[in-house]
Amino acid sequence: MASRVAASIAVATGLGPEMIVSSPEAYEERAVNLAAGLRYQLVQPQSGALPESLEGGVQRRSMGELAELRKKLFLTRESSPLFDTQRWTVNLEKVRSLSLSLSLTLHHTLS
Repeated sequence: MASRVAASIAVATGLGPEMIVSSPEAYEERAVNLAAGLRYQLVQPQSGALPESLEGGVQRRSMGELAELRKKLFLTRESSPLFDTQRWTVNLEKVRSLSLSLSLTLHHTLS
């Protein structure tokens, strides 16, 4: 069941095709390949930038497929239903309200 939940989350993020695999062995191979392909480039501070600013310090820029997947997730999170907590909360409240109504109706019918 956990693999189905994970696959559902991967699809909801838009990363399903890149992340879903068919076996534990394929999962391990995918994870190792993603990790092995991750590289970092050091970016030197911009001249004239304040030392305490983001531009004033050395930065690490990630490269590789894993970095691209992270970037895609970051850039699409605002439009993804998976990260829409307000809609999720409204739907949860509707379900709880409906459940309570059904429970009270059933209790009243049986009494």
